[in-house]
Order: sequence, then structure tokens, then C-alpha cells
Amino acid sequence: MMPQITTAAGGLITQGANLPNIVTVGDSLDGNSNQIIVGRVGTLDNDPSTWPSTVISAGVSDVNNAGSRLFAGDNGDVVVVWQFVDQYGNGQIGTSVLLAGDTVWHSALISQGMGSAQNDYQVSISNNGEALIVWTAYNPFTNTFVTLGSAALLHTSFNWSAPFILVS
Repeated sequence: MMPQITTAAGGLITQGANLPNIVTVGDSLDGNSNQIIVGRVGTLDNDPSTWPSTVISAGVSDVNNAGSRLFAGDNGDVVVVWQFVDQYGNGQIGTSVLLAGDTVWHSALISQGMGSAQNDYQVSISNNGEALIVWTAYNPFTNTFVTLGSAALLHTSFNWSAPFILVS
């Protein structure tokens, strides 16, 4: 994994030898006081206030986003994971991918279909773009916690698999 720095405001920064840009992600509020997830990409050659920013949670969830975490593979591919509560009160997982050398974020919903997700997600990214997200969720039907996973081939498509139970 690339080095990751947590800033005082809760944003995350990553940069590595194979990642020419610096990528930052953080929770923010939009003009309507909705919690959103914002990604920024830039280099130290430019003033960080000029780095383009993208609301990466847009189209996945427009409110109640929180707990964003940034993960980077050795080749520079970046995956951001966050959680949000849908209109039915269910905890859901959102993700956004930024491939090495790209400037376009690819965001998606990973619908877990269970109760609240925990802010404990982890991501593993191989050099050829195989990615696995793992997290814990509360199962209200069994009153237990389960470990869930979702996988994607980032260099082929940005479609994540339906969540599957790794440990029940």
C-alpha cells in the first residue's frame, strides 16, 4: 500500500513512486448542508487550492455520506470507499475508482442489503487492477456481525460484484 496521511480535517492524501499526482479525499458539506465525498488530484508544482475537485459521491448518494477512506495500489490505482444511509435507513457502501494516470473518477454503489455498515473497510488492489473491498456489517436478522466482500477488475470495468459473505 502507498503511504496515506490523515489530515486534521479527516481528509486522506496518498502519493507514491508510480503515482505522479497527489490524490486527496475528504468528507465535506455542499451548499445544502448535505454530507458529500470530494476527491482532488494535483501535483506539488501547483497551488493545492487550484487542484480540480470532483464530488465523487454524486450519483451514488447525495446525502448522509461519511467515513471516506482512500486506498492505493502499488501501480497508482486508487479506490475510495465510504458509507451512507439510504432512504430506507439501510447502511450502504459507495466506492469510487481513479486509475493511475487518469483524471476521471468512476463511482458506484455496492448495495449490501443488510443493516448498518461499519467504518472498517479495507481494500486490496493488485498491479493488474484486481480489487477486493472487505467490510463488516450488522445482520439484523441473526443479530450478528458478518464480514462482506465485493470484487472488481478495475482495468476491465468498474462494476463491483454483489456483496458476498466471507465470514458469518
